Amino acid sequence: MQQVINRSGTLPFFLIAVCVVLNLLLFNPTQGRAGSFFLTEQEALELTLNEAEWNMPPIVTRGIPPGPVISISSPSLIDDKNPTLEGASPLNLMVTFKENSAPVDMKSLEVTAKKGFFSKSLTDRVKPFVHGNSLEASGLKVPEGKFRIEILIADIQGNQTSMEYRLVVKN
Repeated sequence: MQQVINRSGTLPFFLIAVCVVLNLLLFNPTQGRAGSFFLTEQEALELTLNEAEWNMPPIVTRGIPPGPVISISSPSLIDDKNPTLEGASPLNLMVTFKENSAPVDMKSLEVTAKKGFFSKSLTDRVKPFVHGNSLEASGLKVPEGKFRIEILIADIQGNQTSMEYRLVVKN
């Protein structure tokens, strides 16, 4: 068998090709590092809010949600009544999830950009930045604009908290 492999050379070439393809598919050099896209230019065009959409207040649930507490330290919260975040691109996103009635289930984290009935999951883009019960992303590329972002998290008992934020990005 060794002589057949060495004479034809096809098996070593095939193995090298498979390794290269797997490496390209499984390893994304920007994943989990500064400079990752939070929103691409095309997504920003589709998700930027006009003035009427921006002026609609975010959905806020009354009472205390049974799930984990969502605490955002960056970007800056500029309006508590209509939860509004403001930052510049590249954006730093620092969110802490605190236990309420049960430990936080970080696998349940979902981050979504929304505009009307259209939504874009950003969860896969932020998952590499999860450290313990925090989301610590720095240098996220976001085009200038006004957006709605929803963060959903649950605890291990399935109790959920969902918060919607307005996000202003200035460059």
